Amino acid sequence: MKKILLVATMLAGALSAQAGVAISEATYGIINIPIIAGMNAVGINLLPMAGETNIVENIILTDGLTAAAEQGNADLLHIYNGTGYTTYWLDSNNDNPVWRGDVDSPAVAPGSAMWILAKSGGTVYQIGTVASAKSTTIVLVNGNNFIANPFADELDLTTVDWHNVGAQDKFTSNKADLLRVYDGSALIPGYITYYYVESSKPAESESTGWYETMSQTKAPAIPAGEGFWFYRRNTGMTGNITINNPFVTSAP
Repeated sequence: MKKILLVATMLAGALSAQAGVAISEATYGIINIPIIAGMNAVGINLLPMAGETNIVENIILTDGLTAAAEQGNADLLHIYNGTGYTTYWLDSNNDNPVWRGDVDSPAVAPGSAMWILAKSGGTVYQIGTVASAKSTTIVLVNGNNFIANPFADELDLTTVDWHNVGAQDKFTSNKADLLRVYDGSALIPGYITYYYVESSKPAESESTGWYETMSQTKAPAIPAGEGFWFYRRNTGMTGNITINNPFVTSAP
């Protein structure tokens, strides 16, 4: 289970992880993300600490992951680049293991996601600053978007502003935009797929929202620290999603 712990504030006093709490100064957070053997979709929900750059080493700390001097023996990090993946491996050559690749120290930003391929599991600690913006808008490209909540909390899908989401036919899963959440702990690991339904759908039991394509159950909130896929169909319209910051009650 993903957990979040807000640990300190600057001048504003202690804060609990409750939606609607106003923050006037920088709030620092820790998100504890258990990593299982196999694939793990990790989302970035925090900014780097003040004065730090937004590279993986400044936001993601590892505990128990497999580091090695050779890529073939180490845990891997895959960052989606729009058409494929840029791969990094956890290098043990330094006192503190770091992710190595063609470009060392990959940059990440809140709202982005990445894969961690672990040999035996461990823990990732995401440490940084909670964003103070009132909201963030993520522009969706046609096709696959590997994204996450840009704020340090679980993502309640019912609170998201979906702009031009649903595609030309919003009533059937084979024509609608899709949301895919990876379940690596299932007996057969794989994706749970949801499609967007509008309230005009002729079914009394379904209201506007995301529904699982097989069971027709509504999608749950996506935990903090977890990435997910948004599949955007080509409709000729620009699509985006706006996510509100649960820790801010007014614009900074």
